[in-house]
Amino acid sequence: MSKININGVSINYEVSGQGPALVLLHGWTENHNFWKFQIPAFTKDYMVVTIDLRGHGESDKPKKGYSIQTFADDVYRVLIGLKIKRAIIVGHSMGGMTALVFCLTYPDNVQALILVNTTATGLHETGLMPVNETLKMIRTFGFEKVAERFFAQTFFAPGTSEDFTNWAKSEILKTPQFVVEESLKAIIKHDVAKKLSAINVPTLIIHGSQDLAIDVKMAQIMNDKVPNSSLKIIEGVGHHPMLEKPEEFNKIVLDFLRKL
Repeated sequence: MSKININGVSINYEVSGQGPALVLLHGWTENHNFWKFQIPAFTKDYMVVTIDLRGHGESDKPKKGYSIQTFADDVYRVLIGLKIKRAIIVGHSMGGMTALVFCLTYPDNVQALILVNTTATGLHETGLMPVNETLKMIRTFGFEKVAERFFAQTFFAPGTSEDFTNWAKSEILKTPQFVVEESLKAIIKHDVAKKLSAINVPTLIIHGSQDLAIDVKMAQIMNDKVPNSSLKIIEGVGHHPMLEKPEEFNKIVLDFLRKL
């Protein structure tokens, strides 16, 4: 892994493969490891850039300064540092929110957009539990206890192996409590729904049919509002289609990319 310093904050990233730039952005409390089934498949034809958003993974964890816009600005600085002028931006969940804001802020730097189980608005009423209620619960009981109780059933479809959900849980629990809270506050403030019509690049929207964290209707709303978009629903998966059905997910993404 490599690092770039952005205003005193070290952002961790990794570059693999050669070809058009494909940037993978992870979700809330997660890290680049959540793309572990995509990197081998995508590096055959693309230069894959995985980034740990600030506060996550191996990036620095400042006490303040968390917003979706800041995440997007960090991604821009990483790409400038790598001399990448245009990239295909792939974002999952909070990373999808970051991808949306990146595209709206830096449209000339985006070749195409892939949005995975994400939403254009703060998640007040879009999932099993309003995000502001989740934040209250985490503040009251602590992130570890909330994750132990709710993580598997909220973020993965029924039947997902316990070994796999335990791995994912162990990864998210590496994220400090204050980053968990600050990032959730950033998600609550996220709202670009009225700007979606300004996105003018080819856009693929992917969503799991059984996602309890972000309802599939949010994907349908984005598909209606983004002019050049298509929607693929992956049946039988929850919030992490790239982990739950990686082969199907990868095929959908690669089919889209080949048509660009």
